[in-house]
Amino acid sequence: MRCSSCESMLAAYIEATLDPARAAAVATHLRDCNACEALHRRVRVVDALLMTAGSPDLHEDFTRRVMLAVRELPAPQLPRKPFWPLAAFYLVAAWIAAAAAIALARPTNPAGANAFARLAGGLLHALGQGAHALWPVAPVALSVVVGILAIDALLFAAVVVFYRRVRPRLTAYLAAEAL
Repeated sequence: MRCSSCESMLAAYIEATLDPARAAAVATHLRDCNACEALHRRVRVVDALLMTAGSPDLHEDFTRRVMLAVRELPAPQLPRKPFWPLAAFYLVAAWIAAAAAIALARPTNPAGANAFARLAGGLLHALGQGAHALWPVAPVALSVVVGILAIDALLFAAVVVFYRRVRPRLTAYLAAEAL
């Protein structure tokens, strides 16, 4: 038998709840292993001390007193987190999204478009780093802000599409109806 197996069965051995074959194996190991025998003696001493210990004398209304003391404790409060980092992140992200939408709406200069793409990629990387830095501060709020930013970007794109595509057609249609 290994020491690790013997150690895990010592409590059951002391309580005499092991089956006879395992009890005999533990007894044989304890005769051969000084370290396990020393542990066995220490466990028996602790067990005996626990058996002889009496229950503490408690006042009759101990539970009521404890509950009153607990009720008098101040209510735990979560620390307030500053809102300005999230607001700044949202503002920067909104401006970047607006600039990207404007630039993508009319790519007149290919070199300028490539420069803008590099700039936007760098800014998006910076936004990702900012989101990563703010995540421990307020993960739920950050998710909400990113969701709102996505909705804002979609609304801005809808306005651009309306202004570029729908408005000229609607103007032509209304002009033809007026004649």
